[in-house]
Parts: sequence; structure tokens; C-alpha cells
Amino acid sequence: MVTSPPNNKTLRIEIAKNLSAKLTNELTALGYGVMPRGSTMRVVGTDTINPAAERFVGTLSPFAEVDVIEIRLDGR
Repeated sequence: MVTSPPNNKTLRIEIAKNLSAKLTNELTALGYGVMPRGSTMRVVGTDTINPAAERFVGTLSPFAEVDVIEIRLDGR
């Protein structure tokens, strides 16, 4: 998910934790300078469930942790 404001030279990307290393490697191979910016929580499209009951009922929580990276679109 791209979360940058329009007309910004810095592109901020939020990506699932299991895919962030692959995307970072691919962008670096293309010549982009990738800057890690930590992680954050996002609401995803699942039904609401009590987090304490999540592991017992086998339904995923409506929250997901994602990694945040930035790249400059002007190549710097």
C-alpha cells in the first residue's frame, strides 16, 4: 500500500512483514535507495474478534503489522 501524499518525491510503502525483505531486495537491485521506517499496525478487512479469543477460535485479528519503507523517486 502506498501512503505518500500526492506530488511527493518520497514514496512511502507499507508492506506485509513476510514480503518486505523481497521487495527491499528487488528495489535495491533496480538502483533505488530503500530507507526502512519501522513498522505500524493497520486494520485489515476481517470481522472484529476479541484478541484474547483469537487463538482459540482460529479467526485472524482485524489488525496486521506491516513494515514501512521509503524510496526517493528522483533516484537519490
